[in-house]
Amino acid sequence: DDNGSLLQVTMNDKANNSLTAQTVYSIDTTAPQIALSGLNQSDTIQYYNDYITAQIAITERNFADAMVNGTVSTDFQLDPDTRRDSADATYVKTLVYDSDGRYSLDVTATDLAGNPSANEIHTGTFVVDTVAPKASILVREVGGKTIPIGKDTYVGSNTEVVVNIDELNFDPNSIQVTIN
Repeated sequence: DDNGSLLQVTMNDKANNSLTAQTVYSIDTTAPQIALSGLNQSDTIQYYNDYITAQIAITERNFADAMVNGTVSTDFQLDPDTRRDSADATYVKTLVYDSDGRYSLDVTATDLAGNPSANEIHTGTFVVDTVAPKASILVREVGGKTIPIGKDTYVGSNTEVVVNIDELNFDPNSIQVTIN
């Protein structure tokens, strides 16, 4: 790979008219490298119980902001102010996931010479869930009223217990019921 090579052509025709033309060009055969920190790449759903800050680092000498394609619920491109260190040609984009929800992240890059990235980022689905489950327990008398269960609740034999669960990532296999 070579940046800033000068090609100069000088010629004279038979009438002794001369021409000098030059151009600067670069040879780039190295593919961009993409690295991800703060998130795992996985084929299974990943769960995080805190907000996430992820960084995408792209190492490429002939970097073009518009040549980076990423999808996180909405498309993004690297902003010009994401450049971090031009000495080692690494450019960084920080993504903050500060809302509960389901996400995925996909990133590819192509440099100015058209070389596609040597690797791609595909996180699969990941979930940010910072809220603990909420549950309420009620007793329903068969054919009658529903009342919240408490310390001094007395019920007859003709009742059923109802458990209401409010949870973003509900897993029915994780429920444990104990009666003492």
